[in-house]
Amino acid sequence: MQNTLQELIRVTHLKLFRIITSSVLNNQCRVFMIALKTILLLFLFGTLSLSDDIEPRVTQITKENLKERSVTLPGPVRFFDGDIEGAHKPDFDDSDWQTWDSMWKNPNNPPENYTGVRWYRHYVEIDSTLFGYHATINATTFGASEVWFNGEKIFKNGKVSSELEHFEYGEVRKWVPVIFSQEQKQVIAVRFSNPDTDFLSKTFFFAGMNLALQDIKRSYKEHLDAFRFVTALQWLITGFCAVFAIIHFLFFLFNRNLRFNLWFALVCTLYAYASFVQQKFYYFSDLKTMIWMQITMQVSMIMAFAFLSLFLYSVLKLKTHLYFRILFGIAVFLCVLHLLSLTSLGFWGNINPFGVTMAFIMGLQIMFVSVKVIRSDIEGAWILGGGVLLFVLSVFLVLILEMSGYYITEIGYNIHHTPYLTFGIALVAMSVFQSRHLAKINLNLTQKLEEVKQLSDENLKKERSIREAEVERVRLETENERKTEELEKARRLQLSLLPKELPESEQFIVHAAMLTASEVGGDYYDVLLKKDGTQVWGIGDATGHGTEAGFVAAMTKTLFQSLAPTMKYDDCLREMSAKLKAAGLKKHFMCFGILALNKNIATWCSAGIPAAIQIRRKDNSVQFLESKGMPLGTVTGYPYQVNKVNFEPGDLVILLTDGLMEQKNAEREELGLDRIRECIQSLNSQTPDEIASTLMDLLNEWRGDVPQEDDVSIIVIKRQ
Repeated sequence: MQNTLQELIRVTHLKLFRIITSSVLNNQCRVFMIALKTILLLFLFGTLSLSDDIEPRVTQITKENLKERSVTLPGPVRFFDGDIEGAHKPDFDDSDWQTWDSMWKNPNNPPENYTGVRWYRHYVEIDSTLFGYHATINATTFGASEVWFNGEKIFKNGKVSSELEHFEYGEVRKWVPVIFSQEQKQVIAVRFSNPDTDFLSKTFFFAGMNLALQDIKRSYKEHLDAFRFVTALQWLITGFCAVFAIIHFLFFLFNRNLRFNLWFALVCTLYAYASFVQQKFYYFSDLKTMIWMQITMQVSMIMAFAFLSLFLYSVLKLKTHLYFRILFGIAVFLCVLHLLSLTSLGFWGNINPFGVTMAFIMGLQIMFVSVKVIRSDIEGAWILGGGVLLFVLSVFLVLILEMSGYYITEIGYNIHHTPYLTFGIALVAMSVFQSRHLAKINLNLTQKLEEVKQLSDENLKKERSIREAEVERVRLETENERKTEELEKARRLQLSLLPKELPESEQFIVHAAMLTASEVGGDYYDVLLKKDGTQVWGIGDATGHGTEAGFVAAMTKTLFQSLAPTMKYDDCLREMSAKLKAAGLKKHFMCFGILALNKNIATWCSAGIPAAIQIRRKDNSVQFLESKGMPLGTVTGYPYQVNKVNFEPGDLVILLTDGLMEQKNAEREELGLDRIRECIQSLNSQTPDEIASTLMDLLNEWRGDVPQEDDVSIIVIKRQ
C-alpha cells in the first residue's frame, strides 16, 4: 500500500511538472520556469523519501535520554483493526498482529479492514535506573483514544467509537504523569478511533496520534518556557507588522496615488495574522479549530505573497505582465476555495496541494521580480530586492526542510524561526529604500535652491517669502482637515462601540443615552446577557480625547465581551486592567464599572468610575453604591470591591460618567453629585427615558453657554 501511495504521488507531481513547463510561451518567463522546475523536483524528492522499514520496534530508554529530550515512540508499531478483549494487558499475545509505519492514517487511503477503531501496542525497554521513575506521556491525538500503561488505564480522551454518531473528538494535546514499574519491559496499549474520514478527507490532516515520554520536571519546564517564548514572539511579530501596516496605510490615505503603500500594508497585515496563528497553532486543543486556523493561515500567506509581488511592481513602477495577472487571479480563486473547503459548499475535497503549489509559484514570482529589482538601474533598489529575496528564500528553505523531515537547531535557535527574522529584515529594507529615496529628493531640492540663489538673491527672497506663506497656508489647511477627519473617525468609532439594541426584559426597563462633546472623549457603555438571564452592564470613560481614547474604549469592549460572561466581576476587572497595562498605552487608562442584575440582586464593581446611584421605591431614598478602585490599565492585581444590594420592584439604578458632575458653569463651578441627588430624588415614579431626559436638561441648564467639556453617558434601569 505504501509503494502504491509513493507511485501515485510521483505520477501526480510529474504530470503537474509537465503541464506547467509546457506553458512557457515567451522568453520573459524562462528564468521563472527554470526556478519553478527546481522547486518542484525538490518537493518530489521530499515526498518520496518515505521509510520502507515495517518491522515493529522496541524503544530503549535511559534516564539520560529522558532528562535530555523528549523520546517519541516511533513506528513501525503493531496494530489490530476493531476491538479485541484483553489487548490492554501487558502479557497479551500480539504476535499475529500486523504492523504499520506509525499511528497515523491517511483518510484518503484508509486500510482495507479499517472499522474506525484500531488497537496499537508499543514496547519500551528501560534499565534499573528508571524503576519507579516519574515521567510524563505527551499525547497528540487527532481523534479519540484510551491509553493503558502496563495494564493500567492512564487516561481517556474523547469518546472512542466506530460509529460517527457516538464518536466524540478528544483534546488534541494531553500530558499525563506515569511511574515506571519495576520491570525492564514496559507496555503501552492504545485504543484509538476516528470514523470521521469524510471530514478529514477534505483536509490535509491525518487521523491518528503520537506518543512521547519525557522526564516530568523537564516536560513542565519545556512547555512553560515554550509557552512564554511563543507568546513573546507572537506579540513581537504581530506588533511589529501592525505598526508598519498602520503607518503605510496612513501613507496611502494621505496620498492615494501611492498604491504601493496599500499593498505593503496588506502584506504586513496578512503576515501578522499568519504568524499569529502559526505561533498559537500548537496550543489549540480542538482539532477542527486547528484545521480552520491552518486554512486561514495558508490563505493569508498565499495572499501575502500575491500582494508582495504587486507591491514590488508598484513601488518600482514596473509593468505587470499578463501571466502575473492570471497568477494573481488564480491565487484569489484558490484562497476562496480554501475558505469554502470545509463548508457544505466544499464538495471538491482536499485542495491543499493546489494551495501549496500556488504558494510556491507566487514565491518564485517574487524571487523573479526581486532579481529584476536588484539588477535595475534604480539607485538603492538592491536593498529592497535583496531584503525581499532573503525572506522568500528563507520560507522555501523551511518548507523544504519540513518536507524532508529535518529540523535544524543551532545554539538554541530553530531554523524554522528564520522567516520571522528575514521578514523583519525585508521591512527594514523597505524603510531604508524609502529613506534613501526621500534623502535623494531632498538633496536634489537643495542643489536646485543653491542654483536659484546664485541667479538672483533678491528674487529668491521674494519667491521664498511667497512660497513660505503658501506652504504655511496649505499646512494649516491640511492640519485642520486632518484633525477634523481624525475627530470624525473617533466619533464614528465611539458610536460604533455602543450596543445596537438594548435588551428587552419583563423584569427591567432600560434607557441609555450619550451626549458627545465637541472634542470626542472616551465614553463607552455595553451590555451582555448571561445564560442564566443575568444582565451585565458595563460603563466606562477613557482618559484623554480623540482616537487614543477611542482605541482604549475599543480594547475595553473586546475585553469586556470576552471576560465578563465567565469570570467574577472583580476578577474580570483585574484581568482587564492587566491586559490594558500590558498593551503599553502609557498615560491612557479606562475608568470602568460593571453592574450585574439578577432578579432581586444588583451587583456593582467599579474601577475609578462614579458610584452607581440607587433610588429605593419604598422610602424614596437615594443611595450611592460605593466600590472604589484604581482605573483599568494603571496597576495589576488590585483588590477591586464588590457591592451587592437588594433590587426590589420599583427601584431605580442610575449609572453615570464623570462628564455630568464635572461640567462647569459660567462661574467655573462644577455641577456636583449633591445637585444630581436633589434632581433625581423625586423622580422615582418617572420612566427611565424621562429620568435621562431630566438629567440632560439639568446639564444644559447648568452650563448655559459654556461648551460641553466632556462626553456624558447615562444608563437608567428600573425594576418592574
